[in-house]
Amino acid sequence: MRNAPRVRGQPDGRGRIPHACCLLPYVCGLALMMLLMQSRAQAVTPAVLLGPELEPQPITITSLDAGVLSYFDANRQLRQEPVEKLVQVRELGGAAQAEPPSPAGPMLELTDDQRLTGRWVGVSGAGDGVIWEHPLLGSMVVPLERIRYVALTDQPPAELNQRPAEAAAIEEDRLVLANGDELRGLVLTLAPHGLSILTTAEHPITVPLAQVRWMELANEPAQPVAGAHQVLLRDGSRLLAREVQIAQDRLRFRSPLSDRAEQVAVDLDQVAGIDFTGAGRRLIDLLTCPRQISGGEVFGVPMPPRARDDALLLHAPVQVRFTLPPGAQRLTASASLTDQGPDTLASEWADVELLIDAGAGQAQQHRLNRDQSQVQINLPLSGPAITVELKVGANGPVMDRVRLEAAVLVQE
Repeated sequence: MRNAPRVRGQPDGRGRIPHACCLLPYVCGLALMMLLMQSRAQAVTPAVLLGPELEPQPITITSLDAGVLSYFDANRQLRQEPVEKLVQVRELGGAAQAEPPSPAGPMLELTDDQRLTGRWVGVSGAGDGVIWEHPLLGSMVVPLERIRYVALTDQPPAELNQRPAEAAAIEEDRLVLANGDELRGLVLTLAPHGLSILTTAEHPITVPLAQVRWMELANEPAQPVAGAHQVLLRDGSRLLAREVQIAQDRLRFRSPLSDRAEQVAVDLDQVAGIDFTGAGRRLIDLLTCPRQISGGEVFGVPMPPRARDDALLLHAPVQVRFTLPPGAQRLTASASLTDQGPDTLASEWADVELLIDAGAGQAQQHRLNRDQSQVQINLPLSGPAITVELKVGANGPVMDRVRLEAAVLVQE
């Protein structure tokens, strides 16, 4: 026979009255279990955050929504910051994802500084635009007047990638052919298998598309979409983005290039970083700034600075003066000896003095040798230029080679 139900407040069979406190451990355990389940459902992502001082800060992102980044700092404190106060988040996924984007293959860059990987798949019906297929955004028609350059077979040369977005347009269109020849003039129309360019000849020249390696068009720079941030993908794409969100290891945003009703979505392991440019703050590669070089000879042999990817290779003695864009506020960069390692000549013989001078008393001085092969530079800017100088150290100039990389300005 079933026992009659016990009325609250009546003693149980052992003469005890149950109390709510007895349930407290079970309630706490249940709450803890729910929190653990929620934390697993809400994925977190390690990253590096840059604020206005450009000091890298390791964080763990929990979410980005409605213009607010939620993250745990290095002290495990949960913080929420409006993105207007931030500059960049990068290295999403941690150290394993720290390598910079490595663009390869066809590339299209727009006059508003957006860069698209993918391929040329056709031309518009009127012959005044390119149909470009991007792996994330799909196919789109890009009018000729919005194109800065198109690389059809491989990535464009450094001279194009290192030209600042706000630089004045070139005076005439330029085609570089597969055999190395160049044609200059005005690209008139496009056709499925070629293009028409008016040069100094009396009549336009038709060039088969298969013979074009890349082309640069003389279009004026355009202002980016107001309030948009920049999303940097690991394939080398650089996209303007609005309504940026991070949740569940996915980045979602709206692209001005896409006519889809839904947001664009991409896994975070495909994202190299996000530049929070919506409030008017911009990150500018120092290597895109005009520069003047003094020195650069070793025992009479020319050894000028050389740009490679996002780095500038320098050999002492040399001085490089960069002209800064208006509004440049701060510089951050990394400088290291080349040919590093315990078994290299550089580890024994390199000894070079590095001076960074931004004028108005803002300067840094470092010595690179076997005891200190790498330094981080972070310097406020107040003048129109900055000078980077290498001076020969105690062992002569032969091994005094320095790699200046990730040199970035913040502009407001």
